[in-house]
Amino acid sequence: HHHGLALSPRGLRFRCVRVAPILGALMSAPKADGLRVLMTCALSAFDALIGFYTQTLGFECEHRREEGEEALAGLRRDGSRLLLASPGAFGVGAEAPSTAVTVILMHPDVSAHRKALSARYDGEVGPLREMGSGRFYALKDPCGNAVWIMQVE
Repeated sequence: HHHGLALSPRGLRFRCVRVAPILGALMSAPKADGLRVLMTCALSAFDALIGFYTQTLGFECEHRREEGEEALAGLRRDGSRLLLASPGAFGVGAEAPSTAVTVILMHPDVSAHRKALSARYDGEVGPLREMGSGRFYALKDPCGNAVWIMQVE
């Protein structure tokens, strides 16, 4: 009787995440999981980018790995995952930083969200804009990517 064989699938997944955090981050699939996006950013902007998505937008940093010039982090918000990598990091980051990405986050009440965010965020907060049956406002992350906070009626 081998204890190793008695592991539940969840146990196996947990073990994988510990042994290979990158593969774990890319492959683990919680039930509520949505889209995963990998953005590549310059190493010099890495801390600022993580700070923006966690402190300003409420993402949780699930894991982070840095070795020399290589950095990788996995962020989670509800069912969405945002993976951040420095160029070429661990064979995952793109060759060059991502530019002009638009990240769209859904929220049930964007005007309330915008008001609350404006009160505690130093950066520029765009005006509330109507689009079809929805409305949104835009922010820029430290790497110049756009973040839209959107509500659809």
